[in-house]
Amino acid sequence: MGPYVLAVLGSFVIVAGLVYAMRSNSHSTDLGADRAAERRKLLGVLKAENTQVLTSYSWQHEGKQIVRLPIEQAKAVALAAAAKAPGGLRAEVVGRVEKFNKPVSFE
Repeated sequence: MGPYVLAVLGSFVIVAGLVYAMRSNSHSTDLGADRAAERRKLLGVLKAENTQVLTSYSWQHEGKQIVRLPIEQAKAVALAAAAKAPGGLRAEVVGRVEKFNKPVSFE
């Protein structure tokens, strides 16, 4: 029985040695680390651009005379229009959307 115990213990030692060798030779870096850093950088750029768009005036479509307002100014304009004519605000907004999205006629 002694040689069998020695053989089993020896095989465990050999397997443990192989596992250690495999683990020590297979160091891999996090494959998504560089991509995650790139995505964080792009998210920061996107947030900065969105902040600039939401807080500044500019032409949205100069040919159609559409101006982009800062979000707070747009809210104030919408509330003032709603106070004047509560039912007419929806019709005005729908009219503006239809005017902006008017289909192109090739006739």
